[in-house]
Amino acid sequence: MFGQLGEMAGLMKRMSEMQSKMKKIKKDLEELSVTGSSSNGVVQITISGDMTAVRNVHVSETLSPAEMEIAIGEAVANVINNAKMESAKRLSEATGGVDLSSLGL
Repeated sequence: MFGQLGEMAGLMKRMSEMQSKMKKIKKDLEELSVTGSSSNGVVQITISGDMTAVRNVHVSETLSPAEMEIAIGEAVANVINNAKMESAKRLSEATGGVDLSSLGL
């Protein structure tokens, strides 16, 4: 019986440590800038690591409207993918590689 209480206490401590790490990661992602670009590099977009703020958009002046639409779409997709990968990497480091995606984290 007491062994189980010790295990439960250890689990609670690890959960508390993980919560602290998650709060730090959340703050770090808010401050992080992630950049993505179109395949030809004529559009670059920078967003926050938590994907809540666009920090910078640079579009080459040499693009036609049709080229601009394509390049902006590529840059948006690229920057979102980059932010998701960076977030997943940091979460994996904090959880010791435990996949929490099924929990919505």
